[in-house]
Amino acid sequence: MSRVMQVRPRDCHRVWNEVEPFVTAALDEANTGRRPEYGPDNVRSDIVLGRQHLFCLFGDDDKILGSATVSIVDYAFASVAVVTTIGGRIFADKEKLEQFEHLLRLHGATKIQGFVRPSVKRLWGRVGFTSTAEMVEKEI
Repeated sequence: MSRVMQVRPRDCHRVWNEVEPFVTAALDEANTGRRPEYGPDNVRSDIVLGRQHLFCLFGDDDKILGSATVSIVDYAFASVAVVTTIGGRIFADKEKLEQFEHLLRLHGATKIQGFVRPSVKRLWGRVGFTSTAEMVEKEI
C-alpha cells in the first residue's frame, strides 16, 4: 500500500534523485520564466536547512510516486502549510490527502494553502480545497 511520509532534512540526499524531477517540473510550471534564479538546488537547500519540509508518496516497492515541499507560516490565528512545490500523485485520492494532512498537523498546521493554476484549482477542489484569493505580483 502506498503511503505519504515526511523525509527528514538529513535524509534529503537519499531521495533527491527521485524527487528532483517533481520539484523541477513544479518550478518550471510556476516560474514560466519569471524566476529562473530560484531552482531545484534552492529548494533542496531550504529542505536541508529546515526552511521547508519534504513529503513523499512511496509506492509498495518504496519507489517515490510524488512529492510536495511545504513551508509553515505562522499567523496570529492560524499556522498555514504553504505548498511550495508538488508533483506526481501525492494528492491522488482522499486517503493520501488525509495522510498528508495528518503529517502537517504534527507540525502544528491548521490550514493548507497553495498558489495554483486553474487546472490544479479544479483538481484540488475535488478533494475539499476552496479558492480564497487570486495572487498578483509586480517586480520592484
